[in-house]
Amino acid sequence: MRFTVKLNGEEMGFSVIESGDPSMGCAYGRFIPTPAYSAIQQHCIRRREKWEPVLGLSVEASGAVVECSGGFQIVDYSPEFGSEGIHIHLLGISVPPYAELFPGDLKIR
Repeated sequence: MRFTVKLNGEEMGFSVIESGDPSMGCAYGRFIPTPAYSAIQQHCIRRREKWEPVLGLSVEASGAVVECSGGFQIVDYSPEFGSEGIHIHLLGISVPPYAELFPGDLKIR
């Protein structure tokens, strides 16, 4: 399933989630940025170790906002690893339920 990250309605990028932990409601995947991501990229790089949310940033799947009790984070290590070094972490997925988002098995990380 494709997860789209938006800032005030503008697409910042997307992820096809590759791994997760169903018991914790967490999921992880490589983040593919759009050019608009440059507006928040430095924030994501500077705060990759201790995340601070970006006001107006949301994650959607199938047109519905994904709610995460633990929030979500774009972890950007692109200065060190290039475009392969940007990932998204969804922490404590609550709405829609995890099982609806991932009806098949994810690779446990």
